[in-house]
Amino acid sequence: MYNYIPHPSNLSKSSSIAALLIEDGHAAYGVYWMILELLRDTNEYRFSNDAKVIAWAIHCPDVELVDRVLHNHGLFDIDSDGLLFSPWLTESM
Repeated sequence: MYNYIPHPSNLSKSSSIAALLIEDGHAAYGVYWMILELLRDTNEYRFSNDAKVIAWAIHCPDVELVDRVLHNHGLFDIDSDGLLFSPWLTESM
């Protein structure tokens, strides 16, 4: 059985995603969605904010790219327990 995430067809036109694409390329967009998928399948849509742990969990060998996606584009936040979350995903779910 599959879990689902809404995927707006015009998401790549948003300013934050456009910046991600311009600065880090299409691979970063794939990493972004893989992180969202990871978060979707966790309790309360939260996970470790450690780029190495996330890179391992999504099978991405480029830890620096994961770190840039996590921290350079305002797409994710850290809660009071130090866990990573996506405000967009939390609102969408």
